[in-house]
Amino acid sequence: MAAGAVIAAPGQAVAQEAPAPEAAVEPAPAPAPEAPAPAPGPEAPAPGPEAPAPAPAAPEPPAPEAPPAPVAPPVAPGADGEIDLNGRSYVIHVPADYTPERAWPVLVGYSAYRDSTENFRSYSRLRESTAGREAIIVYPRSVGGSWEGSPTAESRPGEDIAFTRAMIDDVAGKYSVDRARVYATGMSTGGGMAMVAACHLPDVFAAVAPVSGAYYTPVNMNCPGAPVSVLMVHGTGDTLMEYDGGNRHGADYLAVPDLFESYAQRNGCGPGRETRPEWDGAERVVAGGCARETEQIRVLGSNHLWWYENPDTTEEIWAFLARQHN
Repeated sequence: MAAGAVIAAPGQAVAQEAPAPEAAVEPAPAPAPEAPAPAPGPEAPAPGPEAPAPAPAAPEPPAPEAPPAPVAPPVAPGADGEIDLNGRSYVIHVPADYTPERAWPVLVGYSAYRDSTENFRSYSRLRESTAGREAIIVYPRSVGGSWEGSPTAESRPGEDIAFTRAMIDDVAGKYSVDRARVYATGMSTGGGMAMVAACHLPDVFAAVAPVSGAYYTPVNMNCPGAPVSVLMVHGTGDTLMEYDGGNRHGADYLAVPDLFESYAQRNGCGPGRETRPEWDGAERVVAGGCARETEQIRVLGSNHLWWYENPDTTEEIWAFLARQHN
């Protein structure tokens, strides 16, 4: 604190001593006047609403995808070829006029015991017949030269049935197929397999037409009972698979009339049977009142054959099969 200053009690004035005479006291410089505060200028206008951001450009629509190119079938129209399936295979014939714009029937041909697929294809003449122009024909290869239902079979029970179903599905996946018009034929043990197909696959096959069939007892066992159109062609003088039944390879086989009557019952036929001679030495037997057609062609006195005349086996079976459908 400066000398001579007196601190006043609160609420008292402050007295100061007079300055000494010999000392002049310079007056304290007046404080410089404060610069006046600048007058407030006009307020800046309040910001208006922000201009909207430009909308993002709409993405260009994606170019339409080109439709997938049609997959060419593995065997061209008018050609034969072989297709592998599940460790087995089948030979296929595609009609020359095949087009995917319409659905085509399928005819399955089963070869005889110890017969090659190619040999059956040759002598059955299915390719060269009306069937070869109007249907896709498939020839499944057997296991060990035989088919299930026969005592000579090397396939397990149900194996040939499963392969047949898979084969039809495979053909339908590659070609335009009429699933209501799938048929089977076969010679001898292959004819027996056609009847196995009729027995166990009535949902697949609309009709079957076995020739000189080997009808061992299992070919007609445990069938679900749905009707299937049947034409059986057999010689009454067959010495290999006798018309009236017998035993071969240590196993019984059915008489043709007994198997025929079994299908007449399955197909809801009435009691009447009409026999019509239609060829020199052969006759047709027709069951009447059936839900599905049930017929025989009996070649009188003839042996274990695939006939080319009286009757023309190939044309007769196709004329029957082609009019059937599920």
